[in-house]
Amino acid sequence: MPGTGIGAVNLALAKAGVYTAMRQRQVDVWRELRNAAAHGDYATYGDAEVRAMLDGGQALLAELM
Repeated sequence: MPGTGIGAVNLALAKAGVYTAMRQRQVDVWRELRNAAAHGDYATYGDAEVRAMLDGGQALLAELM
C-alpha cells in the first residue's frame, strides 16, 4: 500500500503536530541511515551514528508514550 512507509508516517506525525519539523528531519536522517545499512552502504555511517539513532529512537518513543 503506497504512503504507509516510515516517510509517510513521519510526515503525518509532523503535520498533526505530534512533533516538530526539527524532529521530523531527525527521523528522516534515521530513515536514511537505516536504508544505507539495509543496502550494504556501510561506508556512509559509523558506530557513533548508529548509537545516536538507537538512543534517539528510544528517547522519542519514551517521550511519545
